[in-house]
Parts: sequence; C-alpha cells; structure tokens
Amino acid sequence: MLSLSIQVMRDVMLGERELTPRRVFGREFWRYLGLSFAIGVGCIVIAVLLVGVGFLLTRSFKGYFGGAGLQLVMWSAIALCVISFVATRLSLLFCHVAIGRSLRWRAAWNDTRGRFWRIIVSHVLAALPVEVGLVGVFVLIHLTLGTSVKLTPPYLAAMVLSLFTCAGLVIGATCACWLYRRLARTLLEGQ
Repeated sequence: MLSLSIQVMRDVMLGERELTPRRVFGREFWRYLGLSFAIGVGCIVIAVLLVGVGFLLTRSFKGYFGGAGLQLVMWSAIALCVISFVATRLSLLFCHVAIGRSLRWRAAWNDTRGRFWRIIVSHVLAALPVEVGLVGVFVLIHLTLGTSVKLTPPYLAAMVLSLFTCAGLVIGATCACWLYRRLARTLLEGQ
C-alpha cells in the first residue's frame, strides 16, 4: 500500500514520463519508508514520554485529577493532540521524498507554520466522500442481506474495505500533492 501512495504522488507531481516499472521499489520507496518509520518512532517516543511523565506528575497529587484510569485517558488525549500536530507539521516531507528530493525537516516545519488547520481540514474534506461511500455500501449490504444477518460476512467486509482503502490512499496522496504545491516554499528553495 505504501508503494501505491508513492506512485500516485510521483504521477501527480512528475507526470507519466518519470514512472517506470523498475522504480516502484526504488530509492524513493526506501527513503519514504525510512521517513515513515522515523516519524512513527518519533511520535511513539513523544507519546510514551508525555503519558509516562504526565501520569507520574499527576499521581503525586493523590487523586486530585481523578483515578488512575482518568489520568491515563487525559494524558493519552494530550499525547494524541501533540503527535497529531507534529505529524501534520511534517506532512509535506512525504511528498517531497516521494518525488526524489532530500529530507529537509526544518524547511517542512517552516512551510507549515500557521497552516495546521488548513492541512487537517483539507485531508478530512478529501476523505469525506470515501467515508460516506463506505458507510453507504455497508448499509446497502445490510439491507440486501436482511435483518436476519447481524454482522456483515467477513469476506464481503474485507473486499469492501480493501477497495475503499485503495481509494482512500489515492485520494489522500493526491490531497498531499495539492497541499505540497501550495505550501512548500522553503522546501523547494535550494533544490
């Protein structure tokens, strides 16, 4: 699935002339995979540190912030907000790396300054038709199979989810390219 996103980004940004079968798992793929791991591991470390340190700090207040479960939920929500912010601010790097350019962390961070909500809303609005379509297909399946079947058969659910996942990846990658073309200024300087 990762190679699908890369190929869509390369096709949108570079055109068909740059796409060749031998380049599907080329250098860009491995750099994109490395970037994904780096951001993923970084977000996990940030989340674990926030939840761990925050939980230990609030436990010292001996119940002032509620029970242990409530404290974990509170710090997990804070960690989710922080890692979502960091991942969104670095999101331009994915398109940048997919088209074969070098990693420029600070430039990606600077290009997204003040545009966090624009990036989030763009991705949500781009994915909305896919999500509505997915819910609609499951409602149709449920209505077609009747009320005697309480759950959608697993093979049917897997087929529908696979198709909608591919569509979502293509739409998400295209949205990332659209945002990259509009927001990447510092990233493109000096290339």
